[in-house]
Amino acid sequence: MGTVDALIVVDTEGALSSGSAVDNSYLVDNNGYLGSWNEGTPTLNTVVQDGQVVNWSVTPVSPTGQVSITGFSGQMISTSVCKPAPQVGNPDVWSGRVESHGQFASLSYTIALSIGGRSMTLNSSIKVV
Repeated sequence: MGTVDALIVVDTEGALSSGSAVDNSYLVDNNGYLGSWNEGTPTLNTVVQDGQVVNWSVTPVSPTGQVSITGFSGQMISTSVCKPAPQVGNPDVWSGRVESHGQFASLSYTIALSIGGRSMTLNSSIKVV
């Protein structure tokens, strides 16, 4: 049971022009064949196991773009299954340990982003198996 790394790639120019991160973001993780789905879309469904750590990071498509994670909310956080926080010494990566206590479920979450200084959000989910 390794760490799951999820990467958010944002077309910052497109997001700023349209006012939406949803149509301008692409999420992937390193689960490969293990069952995550909707990779390359703004609504990634990441498959995780109880006890796994998930790391979220974000990068702009353009090297001059500015984007960062500012927080998480939603069912995954409110049920205390996973509460990501910035890593000590590396605030560009947010990490959270899945603590489902044997619960198997799909849990939605919202990622808050700062894109060029503007606040925008994305919705995704984790599936605890």
